[in-house]
Amino acid sequence: MGANSKNLITSRIDQTIIIGLIAQNSIGRRVNLTDVTDILQVAFVNLTSSDLVTAHSHLKIARNTIGTHEVWIVLRGKAIVYFYDLDGSLITGAKIAKGDVVILIEGGHSLQSKSRRFSMIEVKNGPYLGRLYDSISIPQ
Repeated sequence: MGANSKNLITSRIDQTIIIGLIAQNSIGRRVNLTDVTDILQVAFVNLTSSDLVTAHSHLKIARNTIGTHEVWIVLRGKAIVYFYDLDGSLITGAKIAKGDVVILIEGGHSLQSKSRRFSMIEVKNGPYLGRLYDSISIPQ
């Protein structure tokens, strides 16, 4: 993948549905990776030494969401992320490495480390209501 590249994974059942995406190598001051209607707003932001993001805070507005989206930011190592369709069938697996950003939107996913030491940051919308209400297993 080159500059500003996004590898979109779409559902085979309904190709208008994005299951997830892998992004890397952002060029430009701000590159939005998700749609304005998505639960999580994800963007690459690149600044120079003279750039300033002005001081601000966010308004306390009610947001009503259904579902959970995840963002993985790979810090170290390599892994394979597997994307599953709406019916639980495997769509594809993709290699990820340091610097990659994975956004999981619909369907399912799994991760297999390919490094002795793999680490990532995981971000998802809350609140977390416990394992019973958070996810279901996909039969393999």
